[in-house]
Amino acid sequence: MLSDPIFLFVAAACLVVLAILLFGIASFAKGGEFNKRNANKIMRWRL
Repeated sequence: MLSDPIFLFVAAACLVVLAILLFGIASFAKGGEFNKRNANKIMRWRL
């Protein structure tokens, strides 16, 4: 299973989505000008 290329691709994609999600939550929690400018862009990256 770990040598299956599709499994590796899906696992990598999940990790990327998780990283973007955590980045978005952190920027939302911090607030400020960065969040106002980039909130929609970060949400589009997750989709």
